[in-house]
Amino acid sequence: MKKKLLSFILVFCTVVFVSAQEVVAKAPVQGEVIPNSHWSVSLKAGGSYFRTGGMQYNYALPFFTRSRLDFTSVVGGTVEYTFTPVFGLGLDLTYTGYSRWNDLNEDRVRDNYLNGNTKDVALFGSFNLSNIIAPKRTGFWEKLSLYANVGTGIAFYKYDVAGHVANPSSFLALGGLNLEYNISKSFAIGGELQYRYYAKDDMGYYANYQPTGFCDAALATLNVRYKINATGAKKHVRNINALEYVPLDGDNDGVSDLKDKCPGTPAGVPVDSLGCPVDTDADGVADYLDKCLDTPAGVSVDSVGCPVDTDADGVADYLDKCPATPAGVKVNVQGCPIDTDGDGIPDYLDKCPTVAGVAANQGCPEEVAALPPFPEMGVSNFRIGSAEIKPAFIPVLNNLVDYLKANETAVVDLQGNTDSTGGDDLNQRLSVKRAKSCAGYLIKKGVPSNKITTQGFGEKKPITTNATVEGRAKNRRCDFVISRK
Repeated sequence: MKKKLLSFILVFCTVVFVSAQEVVAKAPVQGEVIPNSHWSVSLKAGGSYFRTGGMQYNYALPFFTRSRLDFTSVVGGTVEYTFTPVFGLGLDLTYTGYSRWNDLNEDRVRDNYLNGNTKDVALFGSFNLSNIIAPKRTGFWEKLSLYANVGTGIAFYKYDVAGHVANPSSFLALGGLNLEYNISKSFAIGGELQYRYYAKDDMGYYANYQPTGFCDAALATLNVRYKINATGAKKHVRNINALEYVPLDGDNDGVSDLKDKCPGTPAGVPVDSLGCPVDTDADGVADYLDKCLDTPAGVSVDSVGCPVDTDADGVADYLDKCPATPAGVKVNVQGCPIDTDGDGIPDYLDKCPTVAGVAANQGCPEEVAALPPFPEMGVSNFRIGSAEIKPAFIPVLNNLVDYLKANETAVVDLQGNTDSTGGDDLNQRLSVKRAKSCAGYLIKKGVPSNKITTQGFGEKKPITTNATVEGRAKNRRCDFVISRK
């Protein structure tokens, strides 16, 4: 419960704690008054009619002839900060006692005695109805003000009835009217009528008989208020009517200090509705300091409002694809070092900047060693109309398997061919089959498929005459074309 109380006090201080000493930044025109004090404190005392606990023994009597024990004492005080002649916020501390005899069986017999009290802490808003309804008041009426107060808080109550003692707490809400008369610049007297609602219905141990579900109280008090720092020529805001009031504007930017989030704005600087310097691109640097007024939303900027350029290459980080470019290196429009030959090695590191090369050779073309020769040109003497590899050529293919495995960069293109026997379409299909037959054997022996390509040429590429049996046998072949990938 202490945490709740501290929370209310913290909220109050956060909302209303501003300096009571104000400096008038401009002279008011005729008929205007700039207040320079806002704080006030008050003390109050009076009585209350508290409804809690079970049925009171004198419930059947008329209201004004019941036991005087239904009416109990009230003492308390307030601290208030009045922002304008119309509105203020305050902290209310009130002690209210409550006691009476209970008639639990409704037999007009005193069953037990309730003795209790509540210590209420509430944050409230105060509205000067006089300045709202009739802001232009003179003479006697200028000194008289009617306030409407509404608020909420916590009640720390205690009761002792029939041996039951407890110290719990309850949420409370309050509302009331306070009529005050200013007897001087510093003092006012008045009276207040107030209603208080308590969320708990057992503030007298027994569930409340009437009303049900909650407890309540009507308070009538007299009060005296002291307006701090309102002597001499100083003007307290509670002594000013609404038509005279001019909010203080310390930096003369057209936004009163009560609303100004940036009260120290330099003279002549355009401000927004909160009194802060205009920041068109919302980059956190006000326009009057911003050297780059059109920075895109969300872009990090430096102290003068320009997009950050970490590597100082002239391309802002949010556009820079290479934000760590070394100092002095020429860059392209994307902020990356220029690469004239497009080999992925920037010119400032490239020993051959106009000829594509490799990183291993500092940007110059790679000096590639030739592959070792393979002794066989291919396999031949396929049977007529067949893609089956003859056993005599299996050793040749095995040698090719070993070669491809031993030379990592070597690849082979298998080119199938036929003799002139048969039609063109048949021979084309047969040549492809012969190439794929050889490829299948190599893959079966563990050669990766990405090192092998196949194609067929039919009878288009004979290596000898098709006019003889021996010539046609040589043309029925699969050539090996080896290269580096």
